[in-house]
Amino acid sequence: MKRIALLWMLTGVFAFAAAQDAAKDTSANQTPAAETQKPEEKKAEAAPAAADAATPQKEQLLEGSIDLGARWVSKVGGDMNTYRSIVNLESGPRVVGVDLRLVPGPHDNNVADSILLQAHSWGDPYNSMRLDMQRNRIYRLTSSYSNVSYFNYLPSFADTTLLTTGVFMNQRAYDTKTRDFENELLLLPGYWIQPYIAYSRNTDGGTGISTLVDSSYNNYPVVNNIHWGQNTFRGGVRVQLSKLHVTFEQGSVQFKDDQGLYSNGPGLGDRTAPYIGQTLNLTNGWQAYYIRGEGNFTKGYGTFSPASWVDFYGQFYHSDSNTSSTLNQLAQGNIPSYTPNLAFYSTAFDQMYGSAAMPRTSGSVSMELRLKDRLRLRQSVELDSFHNDSSSTLSQLFYLSSGLDASVNSPYTGRLAVQQRRSQTELLVDVNKQLMVRGGYRYEWGSADVPSGIVSTTSPDESGQLIRHVGLAGAQFRISQIAVVNADFEKSDGVKTFYRTGLQNYLKFRAQSRFTLPKNLFFTAGVNFLDNRNPDVGLYAKYTSAVESASLQWLPASHKISLIADYTHSDIKSDINYLIIFPFSDSNRSLYQDNAHSASLMAELALPGKGLLKPKLSFGGSLVTTEGSRPSRYYQPQGKLLLPLHRHVQLYAEWQWYALHQPLYYYEGFRAHTLMTGVRFLM
Repeated sequence: MKRIALLWMLTGVFAFAAAQDAAKDTSANQTPAAETQKPEEKKAEAAPAAADAATPQKEQLLEGSIDLGARWVSKVGGDMNTYRSIVNLESGPRVVGVDLRLVPGPHDNNVADSILLQAHSWGDPYNSMRLDMQRNRIYRLTSSYSNVSYFNYLPSFADTTLLTTGVFMNQRAYDTKTRDFENELLLLPGYWIQPYIAYSRNTDGGTGISTLVDSSYNNYPVVNNIHWGQNTFRGGVRVQLSKLHVTFEQGSVQFKDDQGLYSNGPGLGDRTAPYIGQTLNLTNGWQAYYIRGEGNFTKGYGTFSPASWVDFYGQFYHSDSNTSSTLNQLAQGNIPSYTPNLAFYSTAFDQMYGSAAMPRTSGSVSMELRLKDRLRLRQSVELDSFHNDSSSTLSQLFYLSSGLDASVNSPYTGRLAVQQRRSQTELLVDVNKQLMVRGGYRYEWGSADVPSGIVSTTSPDESGQLIRHVGLAGAQFRISQIAVVNADFEKSDGVKTFYRTGLQNYLKFRAQSRFTLPKNLFFTAGVNFLDNRNPDVGLYAKYTSAVESASLQWLPASHKISLIADYTHSDIKSDINYLIIFPFSDSNRSLYQDNAHSASLMAELALPGKGLLKPKLSFGGSLVTTEGSRPSRYYQPQGKLLLPLHRHVQLYAEWQWYALHQPLYYYEGFRAHTLMTGVRFLM
């Protein structure tokens, strides 16, 4: 809280300085026209202007830029998997960026009036492309593509046997490619009725590491093949009138998720100690599951302004989706069974079929009434309701080495039903041209019905309730165009909540400020604070988060130098208890704390040159330091030189350094240099 107080003391100083500058600007604007131009000066300025008007400028057919380059990466010091999980840059040629705009001449038979093509970072782990085409009042086509090479293999994550075996065995790892393809065709743009159709496809595939579970006593990390995808088809119409804007859309979704696991050798799994006198192991195993889903959805939203003193907003969404799944699993080794005889088997085969359906309906309605010149009333209501009906059948076969077998069949049916409601009323008062205050009240309520847990002895179903009262307050303070300060405050008395970690008795505060200072200085500051507590004796949970940030920009009119700097401090604390079933204990606490500082600085200098051929030097970098449950240090300095050779050709070179150090997980540190050089063509 000391940092918050200090930050807002600085904010007050900037506000006072901005007010003084505003007063000076007002007095300067009231001076008589003593600095008006002489008649002969006006004539001298009018002559070149008339000459320019007499010579029409030729519109450029193609404009934009193309960046081509190559990157060199030094030998990575430290852990390569951590470097790939965070940076993952490689050496090689790159299409750094393409930004082209084609504007054909005015002809009736043109396919498009304008074509925009953008592409970025082709050759890097994340690359994208975008195409926009339009013909005035006929159509507008928007297409985008992105590809993310996702790699995540931190040695310390989900590694339960590191302390006992000394071997890094991450049990959750991914090396996949995620691709997104979005398309939308809008017809008759500019007219009051605009139909459209759209198609999107999202896929992900690759390899990784996951766990194969033998009965319920041991987990074995094995190779995982991943492939899933989703197709979305939608179409609708937009109606745009002077007082009414409405969009109605109908769509369909098709989804699939396939996963295959297989072992590549014997393993002991997580349980390295004997179980009932025997050592568990897996000599061979595989698993395959297939999920298929589909559903239709309908949504609509709109605004209506029947009079100058009232506005209405509304949206509606309904979906009806269902999924089916199949799982087959084989495990061979020394395997305990589910059966009460505590037997050990050499082979276990599991087969499961399941299905689920979840219709969902949600919507909201809100309005704003401008009762007087300085008084506004806002009212909103939100509804969300869904239920999930599911069923499954699990069949298991166990085989002894002698050939004897046993079987277990486990049918299951379940239902989840959730309803949530929210109503909010807010009153806004414009005290004067500089100050606006607001206050309001929010009420949230709902219910949830779920099957009871396996240890429940009361009933097959359990009910949950949501009841929350929230008080709202806020203000906006404006000094001309020089300073703006916004603040929001929430205080809740949560009677009941669905989840232990859900918002219960909480206090939330958020403030943002922006100042335009002399000498082309721009300063912003912000504070976010949250304190949430669940006081129930058996479900104690406490969470606090405080974030303070500030940024400064200096952009002189001379363009010879510019500076951008920002700083953020965050402090997160979590304290929650948890249960251990065997041996039973309810006094266990999970404590987490993170205190982080992050900062970045970038400066740009214009080096000596003539005309357009002026080199530019940029330098700076960023850093992150954290203390608490997982202390770390991350540094990323960089520098860039831009050298124009011609009005259409520029050379550039960029250097970056990446370094990570973690005192408690020293084996996850790394360091590397990268150097990129390239050429930029300006159209």
